Amino acid sequence: TLAAMCCNEGGRLVSDDVLDTWVVGSRAFAHRGGKFLRLREGSKALADGAAASDTASIDGRLLWAAAPTSSDVVPIDAIVFPRLRPVGAELRLEKLSRRAGLFALLGTPRVHGWDHAPTAARQLEGLVKLVECAPVSVLEIPWGTQLSAADRQRITDKILG
Repeated sequence: TLAAMCCNEGGRLVSDDVLDTWVVGSRAFAHRGGKFLRLREGSKALADGAAASDTASIDGRLLWAAAPTSSDVVPIDAIVFPRLRPVGAELRLEKLSRRAGLFALLGTPRVHGWDHAPTAARQLEGLVKLVECAPVSVLEIPWGTQLSAADRQRITDKILG
């Protein structure tokens, strides 16, 4: 839903859930991923009337073909973890230390639980390099279905810079 809001405000889709990343020198990069965002029925309104297709994903969500980035490879300048707060809370960006950023990334569902040692070691090495190149932050976001257009604009402005 947050990604749909950003795309609706001018951001371009890079990926939905999984992002293939790598580091070259002091720069981090990612491949463009999937073509659709999956929206739950109740979340469609937060994307400000974004037109979802009539096709549902395997998990029953509506598929929305957001405008993709024009590049197959995009630089990663920052990593932002959203932390949802009640509507009316202050919009606040907290920059994490490299160590805290690494732990935040290690806690993501696609990384957590690897039990194949060589794969886990490669993932850890890649994430260490990633946080050295791209600062990690937590963005506390007031969230709910009653967000005003102004609230949505403030949130997307903060995320998109």
